[in-house]
Amino acid sequence: MNKIIKEKLKRIADFYPEERLAKSKKRLRQVWNGDLKRLDRYPFTYNPLVVNYYDVIETKEDRLQSLLDGFIARGFIKDDFIPSLFPGCSTATIPNMFGADELTVGGDITCEQIIHNENDIKSLPDPVLGESAKRWLTMQKYFLEETEGQIPIHVSDMQGPGDVCGKMWTYQDMMLTSYDNPEIVNLLMTKISDAFLLLWKAQAELLKGCFQPTHLFAWNWMPLKDITTISCDSMVMISPDFFEKFYVPHLEYIAKEFSNGMVIHSCGDFSSLVKPLCNLDIIRGVNAGQMKVSELVQAGFDDSKTIMCVADYKDVEEAFGIISEKELRVDLTISRLWDDSSCAPLTPTEVQKWAKEEYQHIKDKHKVIEEHALKLAENLK
Repeated sequence: MNKIIKEKLKRIADFYPEERLAKSKKRLRQVWNGDLKRLDRYPFTYNPLVVNYYDVIETKEDRLQSLLDGFIARGFIKDDFIPSLFPGCSTATIPNMFGADELTVGGDITCEQIIHNENDIKSLPDPVLGESAKRWLTMQKYFLEETEGQIPIHVSDMQGPGDVCGKMWTYQDMMLTSYDNPEIVNLLMTKISDAFLLLWKAQAELLKGCFQPTHLFAWNWMPLKDITTISCDSMVMISPDFFEKFYVPHLEYIAKEFSNGMVIHSCGDFSSLVKPLCNLDIIRGVNAGQMKVSELVQAGFDDSKTIMCVADYKDVEEAFGIISEKELRVDLTISRLWDDSSCAPLTPTEVQKWAKEEYQHIKDKHKVIEEHALKLAENLK
């Protein structure tokens, strides 16, 4: 183990002792299991501090150091954050398993379009672990070895069948073809689902007991095992009928491999699909990247599933009020704790400065916010 990493792991262990982690894990288990009556307080997590978890960081070494620095920088905060390592996100990962090259456009990674007609779907090769997939596995192996298994490691964000289909083809062609030839659309979705399972299983086998089966909020720890998590951002632009016909069969196809089903994510406003999601037996939870608790409830979310969502720190009282009134299962992230307008990553120099000054300026600035959130959470027990 690298000496610097060893020192950081020791400091992280001091900030997050087993007693603290055990209490947070218990709260999260109780929420996910619907056992709300016995909560000592409601769980919540503040958003990341140092590194944007979805940034492309050049090397696995730099990414590990940045994540460890982030754990240390926020260690004094009294929330339910559980240190876990997130390798990153690339929407090109599964397309690359079929031979699509990665492309960088405006700083974001995407892929070349490799499907232009129905014959291209029929002639797709069987998926293999491509360079993009191997990069995630290499990074996860490095995390595992350097930390000696002391910190959980997330699955990478690979995207689900519908969104990969849109990348390899186009969303427009996928949707138009669904009217004329639904069989070919379902064939492509099945091929992509097989690729998803291939890479998921490779990561689970590599990481074993350290495997954290969620990439949804990359800083969240999830108590469920033998479960899958899927990004499905295209839910914002499809109807309930389209979802039922072209998405549900493939979500069920993937979920049958996991005894605890799945948790599904979408950014944007997917209000029209909230009720269909709640009615799906395979769904254990829904991760809303940009919908508030109030918006999810208005759209028909009930207490049968767990919500993973974000509340601005100014809206925390409203969010906890709805959670309490509706007796909802919510794994809540509180955002914008660090700055009134943004969450700008810190530089390594700033991290060192914080360590030296024991974070006093942040402690003072956010003491009232932190205590307010704790009080609200405790009142829900």
